[in-house]
Amino acid sequence: MTKIDVTADKTISSTNQIKIRTRMLKKILYHLGDEIFCFIHLSTFVEQYLNLHSLAIFKYHPK
Repeated sequence: MTKIDVTADKTISSTNQIKIRTRMLKKILYHLGDEIFCFIHLSTFVEQYLNLHSLAIFKYHPK
């Protein structure tokens, strides 16, 4: 299991920027292994912006 702490600064001001950073994160995960469990700690800013829980657990399968 790989633990990845992701913090976002307040410069993220649009959904497009968040999508871009998510895409970049997936590219990083793609190079780490076949199946990765990552714990992504979202900052309070992103939590409020996306209305998500502060701890999101993702199971990512690279193609």
